[in-house]
Amino acid sequence: EKERQAWESQLDAAAAEVRPDDQEILRPQGLRARVRPTKNSLQEDCGILPSVIDLAWLWATARRDVLLLGAVFALGILLTGHTMVKFLTTGPSERWQQANCRQCRHEWWDDFWRWRFRVRAARNTGTASTEEQPPPGMVWEWGDAVNDTDWFGASVDLVESVVKVHADPTLGPVLQIGCGDSPLPALLHQAGFRLAEHLDIAPQVISAMRSRYPTAEWPGLQFHVRDFLAKGARPPAHRFGLVIDKAGLWDWLQDEAPETLPHLLDKVHAALLPASQQPAYVLVTKQRPSQLSQTLVHIAVGAGSKFHVEATLPLGIEGVAWAYVL
Repeated sequence: EKERQAWESQLDAAAAEVRPDDQEILRPQGLRARVRPTKNSLQEDCGILPSVIDLAWLWATARRDVLLLGAVFALGILLTGHTMVKFLTTGPSERWQQANCRQCRHEWWDDFWRWRFRVRAARNTGTASTEEQPPPGMVWEWGDAVNDTDWFGASVDLVESVVKVHADPTLGPVLQIGCGDSPLPALLHQAGFRLAEHLDIAPQVISAMRSRYPTAEWPGLQFHVRDFLAKGARPPAHRFGLVIDKAGLWDWLQDEAPETLPHLLDKVHAALLPASQQPAYVLVTKQRPSQLSQTLVHIAVGAGSKFHVEATLPLGIEGVAWAYVL
């Protein structure tokens, strides 16, 4: 028994002298003994187990996050689709027609042109003792112009100084939106722009223009009753080399429904030939350059704009109108 206790004491003393990097020691009296595993070595041997558990937890968390992101993305797609469908089915033109916009309604223009033609007929026959005033809510801004069919009195200047300089008659037909009863169709035709479509919302105006410019004498001129901004209007299909808006849609939208100006620009862009062919949008308006610049910047910030100003020219002797090539 004493020998066994002495042997174990020697064994414990030898084990205490083992360094961590030693793999084995010699037992006393020539015997060999294996180093007993310590607590730290067991943790090192089993260290891979927490890594597997962590990996599984991370995979489960990532899978949950991916599912959550997928649900959010799908919800965003549904909301975007709903908004687009609502926009396409209602149409911006219907929204602004419901607003407090008098000139956005066909009835307003019917009243306006009935008054205009009554005044002209009375003036031509000499039966008007006093000049009939426009209907309530209407403002007449001819100034001192002699020809009251030519708003701003600047059609000749527009064709000679702007259209003939910045537009190519061989590129494609001309589209005039809101033609009224101005002399612009004849001036364009005489300047070499023989193919042209002139639109107006008022049937009585188009009837008068067709009588003034019969097809046999003015080949290539067409006049149509059409609301250029209305939903469901025939798409122009990118076929016009020049679009002209002279004291028309831009001005009265600017006055009464400026939120619809991006819709107008979209319609004009759809009417013009692709930009690579260098078509032109000629705008004649009361807005001065600084005012138009602010309007275009506002449109670009809010909805984006497909146009920029390439040329600016004042028109007429009164300094009322400005022409812009976009």
